[in-house]
Amino acid sequence: MNGNRQLVNLVGLLLVVAILVAGVALVALPMYAQSRTIDANTVAVEQTNAIYEAQITQLAAADEEIDAVDADLATLRTAIPANTSLDDVFEIIAAASTRADVTISTIKVVDPEQWAPRAGVDTDPEAAAAAEAAPDADAATDPATDDGSAEGTGGSATDEAATDGTATEEQVGPQPQQQLTVTIEVEVADAEAAMTFVDALGRGKRLIAPIDATLDDGTLTVTVLTFIRTED
Repeated sequence: MNGNRQLVNLVGLLLVVAILVAGVALVALPMYAQSRTIDANTVAVEQTNAIYEAQITQLAAADEEIDAVDADLATLRTAIPANTSLDDVFEIIAAASTRADVTISTIKVVDPEQWAPRAGVDTDPEAAAAAEAAPDADAATDPATDDGSAEGTGGSATDEAATDGTATEEQVGPQPQQQLTVTIEVEVADAEAAMTFVDALGRGKRLIAPIDATLDDGTLTVTVLTFIRTED
């Protein structure tokens, strides 16, 4: 009888242990895993909210400065106007002549043309020099290439356009602005007056970019570019 009672107690104990293990495996562990997932989601939501709050703060600060930004934009737009009037260009030239105490002889304006950026601005100078030196070295060591090179460089306008440093329309695509070339001749007393005049051309509200200046026997010839917006 004692043996049967002990067996019953042992079986009962095993059943209790099995029930406890099953309860832990089926209830406690899933609940623990779910709580960890909820904690991780809570942290992620808090981080996302912090990012949104920072963005809202930045947008609020930017909104407070929108009037100043609009004013700056309006000022910049006057530098490249959307009309073809050159009255402001002539005013700047006249003001520059007064500032430098020089006499304007002639002002010539070329018809507008599409603006094209200069190509190869970011080229490494050392790499460019090496590239230019390489063909010269080859030509010097191989006389047979001289005749062919003379024929090959006999005057293709396309090749010249591709190597003169100016990007073609096919390379850059349609541009939202045009450029006007203006050539100004003034009579100056000395080189200092010439420098003052060229410097004063860049002090107006409209963008004027000098690209060439030549002083010859008291006559200063300045070539400048000004620009027109074709898209607003």
